[in-house]
Amino acid sequence: MPLKRDPSRFLLTFCFSLSLMGVAWAQQGPRVAVWDPVKPNREVRLRIAPEEMNRVAGWLREAGMQVERVTEAQISDPAAFSAKRSDALVMTGDCVPRANIPAVQKFADEGGVLIGLYGNAPFTNAIAAATDGFWEMSPKEPRFAWQISDICGYYSVHYIYDEARHHQGVKHTATPLLKKHVPNAPDIHRRMPSYWIVPWKGQPGEFYPLVRSQRFDGTDVTPQVWVAKTTVKPKGAKAEVTRLGIFSISGVFTMGDDPKLWPVARETVVAMARLAADLRSGATKLTPEDRINLPEDLPSPEPLRARGPTGEVNPDDAKPAARWGKFDGASWELATGQATDGKLPHRLGPGASAQLTVASLPPGPLFLRVRGAFQLSGAGLAADWNGQTVWNELLNYVDLSGPGNFGSADLGGTPAEFHRTLFLPPAESAKLTLSNPGRQPLYFDAAQVETRPAPGPKRVIGAHLTDFGDTSIISKDFSRQWGLIRVDLRGQYIGPPDDPNRWARTDALMKQYFSHETPVQLILMGTPEWAAISAERYALGRAARRPHCVPPEPTKYAQLLADLIQRYGDRIAAYE
Repeated sequence: MPLKRDPSRFLLTFCFSLSLMGVAWAQQGPRVAVWDPVKPNREVRLRIAPEEMNRVAGWLREAGMQVERVTEAQISDPAAFSAKRSDALVMTGDCVPRANIPAVQKFADEGGVLIGLYGNAPFTNAIAAATDGFWEMSPKEPRFAWQISDICGYYSVHYIYDEARHHQGVKHTATPLLKKHVPNAPDIHRRMPSYWIVPWKGQPGEFYPLVRSQRFDGTDVTPQVWVAKTTVKPKGAKAEVTRLGIFSISGVFTMGDDPKLWPVARETVVAMARLAADLRSGATKLTPEDRINLPEDLPSPEPLRARGPTGEVNPDDAKPAARWGKFDGASWELATGQATDGKLPHRLGPGASAQLTVASLPPGPLFLRVRGAFQLSGAGLAADWNGQTVWNELLNYVDLSGPGNFGSADLGGTPAEFHRTLFLPPAESAKLTLSNPGRQPLYFDAAQVETRPAPGPKRVIGAHLTDFGDTSIISKDFSRQWGLIRVDLRGQYIGPPDDPNRWARTDALMKQYFSHETPVQLILMGTPEWAAISAERYALGRAARRPHCVPPEPTKYAQLLADLIQRYGDRIAAYE
């Protein structure tokens, strides 16, 4: 008589078997392949240290994971490396061996998770091992031919060279995706290096931060550590695939580069590997709440709102009679939006005005102090005091991104901040109207009407005079009232020690400085040809039209300064 089989018992047995398999897998831990570079890098652009990758592999083994080390040759060998053997592949993050690109792409399409430990622009450098095994850019020539998007673009990760959007994050917080594994992950409140890395518009991509980065205004910027996700249908494929990568842009979070700032680097690396396995198995699912929106054309923060308070600008010799704002280098306390009467706005657009009322004023001289910023030429500021115009100024923006002694490419677009103080007619009460007569917006830090309980500070005047005549074009009736003049030595005109006319031009210049009848602060600037550190460097300086900026030879310059002090020392108030 045949036995009857109970379907429910069979199903129960099957489910129990699956659960045992899951327990066994959990006990074995995630399967992680860790790249073994064997040799370090030769290029300064790279950071490839075999001892660091050995340490990472040790961390993962100690956390109970199944770790395999894979070389460049093994990654390209399907028998040694594949998504069937490993849940995650851990690499340095700043580069990828060019020979491994197809294998890494196949690994992603088959469900494996790529982990980058550091790399300010993840996987954008192609490398190859030289004949001695040391790693170099691939190809070495022409320059930047090694820059690739074959891997980062595969995950819809797009690096945009945009210095105005670099290094924006000042608040960095661990998200639940990381806190699940590293509950003691700290928050960081400081500016951290980062490039502008966003999901690529040409391919749907999503960012899920593990360490979320935000500007002072709370806007999300490129995270320090995140999951990159994209779902695509590869050419020739029958179905869509979801590619997942976990990238860190700094060794601070993964390699212990700054243990005081981030003391859980080891735990973070282990968490990245566990998360990779959980994402692949479905134990962890990414939710819309975990995701951030990061548009390519994210607007920059407005002037005076790219940072927090930086310290008060509150003169000891001034007593506010009325104040709007805090004079702290930022403007978070000011109203946002259109100007309204009675309040100082953060932004004053072209043609806009703000009416401020001062109900009672003390006797004695009054002053108006305004601190603000502008970003484009044509911004203006006018002040009307009880119907009388006391200030009307259009502001000129100087772009510092070009060549020059005081410029730099990363200064392009930096707001120009100003601080003005002016006299006000006496009044018992007043209506103060601040307006923008220009065609570009103006931004306020703070403003105040003030009195001076004590005499004002002595002013330092920077007198860059080009005339080598005996007297200054400025009348000493004015200059003798100054507290100090700050002037250049123009040391390039001082002759060598054996020159009988060594001091001729310098004497004429000093005579003009001393004619102001006010103390002189001398800026020790200008290298003469005979004191340059080398003839070759001076020739380069001459070609750049900056020979006076060439570094001096220390011994010769020390003698020049000793001779200078001996000649003019008792008439110079200070040296800079």
